[in-house]
Formats: sequence, C-alpha cells, structure tokens
Amino acid sequence: MLPVMVGLMGMAIYSGIRISKTGKYKMFPILGAGLTIAAVLWLTTLTAETPIWVICVQLFVFGAGLGSIMQVVVLVVQNSVPADQIGTATSTNNYSREVGASLGMAVFGAIFTNRLSESLTNAFTGAGASTSRHRSPQAPLTRRHSASCRTSCATQS
Repeated sequence: MLPVMVGLMGMAIYSGIRISKTGKYKMFPILGAGLTIAAVLWLTTLTAETPIWVICVQLFVFGAGLGSIMQVVVLVVQNSVPADQIGTATSTNNYSREVGASLGMAVFGAIFTNRLSESLTNAFTGAGASTSRHRSPQAPLTRRHSASCRTSCATQS
C-alpha cells in the first residue's frame, strides 16, 4: 500500500501547488478520474507471474488518481458555499465519504467472501476433497479439558 500512499500524497501536493498558482481546479478531478479508472483496468491484468515492480507502478498510478480527486473535491465544496457554512459543508463531505466507504466495504466484502468460498470449494473438490458437511459429533474441547483437569487436579492435591 506504500505506492498508493506515495502517489496519493504526491499528486495531492502537486495539485494543491498548481491550484494555488493558477486558481484553476476543474482539470484535476477529471484527470484523477481518468487515472483511477485506467489504474483499476490495468490492475485487472494481474496474474501470479506479474513482477512486483509492475504491481507497485499500478498502485502508484491508482494513488495518483485518488490524490488528484480527494483534496480537490474538498476545495470545490468549500468554495461553493458561503464562508459561514464552510465547516458544515466540509463535515458533510467527509461524512458522505465515510458512509460511502463503509457501504462499499460491506458490499464488496460480501461479494469477495461469496466468491472465495465458491472458489475454495471448487479447488478442494478438484483436488479430491469431500464436499460433505457432516462431521462426527464431538464434545467441545473445553468441557473435556475442564472435566479431565478437575479429575487430575483433585488426585494431585
């Protein structure tokens, strides 16, 4: 994740400096969206044989795309409201970002877990493992352990 953070911080600093000098910020969210989409599409080409340096470059490009979007959007929000509403607008932007991140993690976590269980089942059955979910009933380890401990502790004292 270090390449993502380097790209994000570098592009956020660069875009901030450019916006301070020129006063124009419209190109950065568009450029950032393009970089982010290109990086995500490029990341879909990953294989087990992909060299680490290629993965690092892909992650750097992804971070650069995010870096040119995230801070600029906060700037746009702050410039679009009166001075007495800047705090409210910034907190609303951050709240919306956090809710979106939480919902995105929940949805993609569920998709990932579902796909992982299907893939693992297919991989293990292909290797000759049984798909039976029935196991021989056993007492929980804690009960057996505590009963044997009471018996052995009582005889030792």
